[in-house]
Amino acid sequence: MKRALFIAAVLLTGLTFVATTFAQDKTAAKPYKPAKIDRPAKAKKGGGEVVRVDVAENIIVVQGKKCEETFDIKNVKWKVYKSAEEVKAGDFVVIAFIDMDGKKIAKKIIKSKKPVEKRAVLKKDEAKPVPDKSAAPVPAK
Repeated sequence: MKRALFIAAVLLTGLTFVATTFAQDKTAAKPYKPAKIDRPAKAKKGGGEVVRVDVAENIIVVQGKKCEETFDIKNVKWKVYKSAEEVKAGDFVVIAFIDMDGKKIAKKIIKSKKPVEKRAVLKKDEAKPVPDKSAAPVPAK
């Protein structure tokens, strides 16, 4: 009888703990996820030939490979140039910029060399006659 009461007590205690684990709230078991942080956009690079510089409006217009682009130069770091007054139309520049709300904001402007145009493919020389290197017959003595 003691043995039957002991087994019943153990089973009752076990069922109590099992019932509490099934009754736990499922949302509390989800792991913590931190909120997404807005990171600044990565700087892109572009460049080409300077079409015009307007110091009063703080803009520079550059003719790139595909189209003309306008950049805001209000807070820019200059490399080689000291200010916007030194930049002239016809100079070649490389611009690191950020695209914010459809407006391109220049972060760094570097003076560049004129890009090398692709050379025309040279025509291969016409086939040159190959000298005959076969051995001449040896005269019999």
